[in-house]
Amino acid sequence: MNMDKIIELIAIAEASGNFEKSFRLHMEAAERGNVVAMSEVGSMYMKGTGVTKNDIEGFKWILRAAEHNYPKAMAMVARMYELGIGTEQNIHEALKWYVDAANAGEEHAKNRLEELFNERR
Repeated sequence: MNMDKIIELIAIAEASGNFEKSFRLHMEAAERGNVVAMSEVGSMYMKGTGVTKNDIEGFKWILRAAEHNYPKAMAMVARMYELGIGTEQNIHEALKWYVDAANAGEEHAKNRLEELFNERR
């Protein structure tokens, strides 16, 4: 099945409230290298949408998307490191990912970096 068909089926599954099927389809797309799907699989694990909630698995999938330079995932990884969600808390890793995400144009990361900078003044 091609990626366009998978995306079409995801939309149909979500519209009908079949989140288990949506998760399976997202996973298929993620395993084929689709970075948006990787991030979505992570988010679905984090929220327990269509799958048993699992912060550690969620972090792993979001990190995969971030490592492929997906700005939204990069900002999410930064926040997860900052708060210790799905991984050990690590402010140095958080700052690294916030900077990378901000440099990639992610607005939430830019704003959070500014907040952290102003808190330390």
